[in-house]
Amino acid sequence: MESGRNALKAKVEAFYKKHDASRLGEGIDAIVDYGLAEGVDVLNAVLLEKYGACLDGGGANAFDDKLYIRSRIEMFYLKNEPSKLDNKDDMNGIVEWVMYNGIDSLNDKLFLKYGEVVEEVQESDVYIHLEAFYAKHNPKKSPAEIRAVLDWGVVNGFTDLNLKMIERYGEGLGMTDRKKLRKDTTAKLTSFYTQHNPEKLDPDNLEFIVEYALKHGMNNLNTRLQAKYSSNLTTIQRDEKRPLSKNIAQKARQSIRKSLSVFSTGADRSVRIESIRDAQAAVLGDLEYQEYLRKLIEIFYAREDPNKLLDGVSAIMEYALAAGESALNKRLVEKYGRNLDSIDKEFQAMRKKITNFYKTYDPTKLEPERVEDLDTIVGWALVHGKEKLNAALMKKYDEDVDGSGLSKRLQHFYKTEHGTEKKQEELEKIVAWTFSNGVDKLNKKLHKKYGKSLVDTTFNHMSESQEHAAPSPVEIEEPCEIPEEGERNTTQEKLENKLKMFYEKKAPEMNNNKHISQAVDQILETGVEAFNAQLVDTFGESLVSMERARSSTRVSRAEVLINARRSRAVTKSMKLSESIDHKVV
Repeated sequence: MESGRNALKAKVEAFYKKHDASRLGEGIDAIVDYGLAEGVDVLNAVLLEKYGACLDGGGANAFDDKLYIRSRIEMFYLKNEPSKLDNKDDMNGIVEWVMYNGIDSLNDKLFLKYGEVVEEVQESDVYIHLEAFYAKHNPKKSPAEIRAVLDWGVVNGFTDLNLKMIERYGEGLGMTDRKKLRKDTTAKLTSFYTQHNPEKLDPDNLEFIVEYALKHGMNNLNTRLQAKYSSNLTTIQRDEKRPLSKNIAQKARQSIRKSLSVFSTGADRSVRIESIRDAQAAVLGDLEYQEYLRKLIEIFYAREDPNKLLDGVSAIMEYALAAGESALNKRLVEKYGRNLDSIDKEFQAMRKKITNFYKTYDPTKLEPERVEDLDTIVGWALVHGKEKLNAALMKKYDEDVDGSGLSKRLQHFYKTEHGTEKKQEELEKIVAWTFSNGVDKLNKKLHKKYGKSLVDTTFNHMSESQEHAAPSPVEIEEPCEIPEEGERNTTQEKLENKLKMFYEKKAPEMNNNKHISQAVDQILETGVEAFNAQLVDTFGESLVSMERARSSTRVSRAEVLINARRSRAVTKSMKLSESIDHKVV
């Protein structure tokens, strides 16, 4: 350990001697401690941001550009075409080609053939592949041991791991048939739910659960089934000696908010779950978590740095899932002075307001299949402001989330019909009660006490400031409201410049003001990611890949560090390298 510390200290001192000699007198030991605790890749990311350079040489605990890119490419092929890993020379050729031509050039080819790109394959995709392999060849392998094998593969290469598997078991990772795995999993689930919960046998439901198992692992699924039914798919197989699996996804996830409980399938979304354990049990896997995290990130940048959204948030999502929310939050605070936690609280508060509103005025909006629409409205409100949300709701429902319309009608009711005037605090209490219990119950109470209700009252004599526009057919779920000219100038100008460069290269006949203007309007309405997907379908390239290609045809160290995998896995890579041989077999 001491030799490792001395080696890192020598590199840190050499770095500061070159880039900031004033730091050599003090603070070097603290920087070394930080590098040992958080990982050299994290330290390099900090140095890169401040000085535009990294420690020389990398060392045993740092990722070389080429090594990292190779690992990600191997993960992609392990998921999509495992037989590619059988030939080390072929894989070397692919990696060399990428280092010369750039990852985006490879991604363009992969997308056309497989429908996804390198960055979209996660460690969880590889984990389920390894899990299926060991289920056949060594069922006694525990989840922790499989995770150790995965970590070794990320650090040392999955081609080498595949060769070890062939040497030990007589066949490689390519023998794992995902189609067969899907078929077997569907059969096991059908048998399980036939016995324990026939209502779950709906084909759509089965397909969803199979996708979940393929994404997060059978151990993860079995843990959830065991918790709910006191039985799991291994029980069906009568493999009683097999130990109960630990939930890898929950264990690996660095943080989950209690508020995520409102996104669990089949749960009462108005009920908040108090304990983090209950919240974890209620959330149906990482899919909901990632979807929610993406919403928070998009809202954050829409407020703080809208230009970031021009390239999408996939790279930021990748970093958050690899390094954890805490690491992302730390960077956001350093740059913007705030992080996702504040957005999370606002999102939940606004969601509660809008849910209460629709519970009273349009319950159809709260149907389970419309949950995504509801969340879209919440995000829209946080970006554009509650005032614009209220104005849109007023046009359609003659009411807003604050109950302004109801409050004015109540005041008119008390003043006109009964000669009394309620204090604002009293009106707010009545409005809050109505949002929880419904307008019908309010009218019954009013009728019982006064002999009249809001239904029996005419509001023709309300002042002009109290009148509201008639309900409008315009839906609030519009993807985005076009900003005013003064608000959109900067964003529009940047978009126009990007589009001009893109069409100049790909379709010169479309590089005219009319078409550019239409494209800008489309992006502002439907979002840049949808527009980029359309460009990829048409031209095989997007605004994102074009921008990257302009900056460099090679993969930069900055890009590697931004997308670097979990820092803790890197810091223990030496130990994994020394002990993996007997762990794999």
